[in-house]
Amino acid sequence: MCIRDRETRSVRKVITIRTISATIFLGVVVLLAGGTFNVSLYDYLLIMLAAIIGPGLGDYLYFYTIRSIGSSKATPIAYTYIIVAQLLAKLFLGEHVDLWLAVGGFVSVAGIYIGLWSDSSNSENLSLSLILVLASIPFLWATSSIILGYLVGYLNLILVAFIRTMFLSIVFSAIVTFEGSLFEGVSSKLLLNAGLAGFIGIGMGTLFFLKAIQVIGVAETVIVSAITPLVNQVLSKTIAYEKITVKTLASSILVFASIFIAVFF
Repeated sequence: MCIRDRETRSVRKVITIRTISATIFLGVVVLLAGGTFNVSLYDYLLIMLAAIIGPGLGDYLYFYTIRSIGSSKATPIAYTYIIVAQLLAKLFLGEHVDLWLAVGGFVSVAGIYIGLWSDSSNSENLSLSLILVLASIPFLWATSSIILGYLVGYLNLILVAFIRTMFLSIVFSAIVTFEGSLFEGVSSKLLLNAGLAGFIGIGMGTLFFLKAIQVIGVAETVIVSAITPLVNQVLSKTIAYEKITVKTLASSILVFASIFIAVFF
């Protein structure tokens, strides 16, 4: 087995452990909240569809493009989903997307672009098929967000989060188990870190994301999500003891400005 194949399998194992951890956490939250599964087959199918095209296929293609052309190019392109989601939210959810909110969307994407884009990435690998993959990611993420926005309009958001994450856990576990043991080659430290990341990032993160959609709508919530790649970049530089560059600072200002515009205008 080649090194790259082993790395890919290790990543899948970590993702699976994170998702299982999140499912356990959300299951406990459902029990504590006293939620009942009054969910129709139609709703189940919609939740599973949102899971497949968003954190399933969308995230898979996103990580594939990162490996192909680097995060500095893949991330700015993928996060144009903010603009796509705003358009779809207006068309299908009837959300009010005024000029200021649209400006906030463009400013957030510009902030990510400035902070992450680099000409040193693997531009020579940008084939037609890869361009099509890159173009599909924003639509997959945006469509998933719109479906979730529709569902939390009449369903318990905790149940939506739990069913969505449980479905992903089953799918990821089946894939990893087919390739071998889930915990084979996974150290206790990695298991703990992946479990904690699932609890905080996927478990609590999904609840907060869905609650934000329920309260302020998809169009505004997706703008706030622009802070994710920025925080990742700042944390990676901090952990590696690298200096925060002017690009990172400018990116931070633009992203926070976009959130300010979306919230206060």
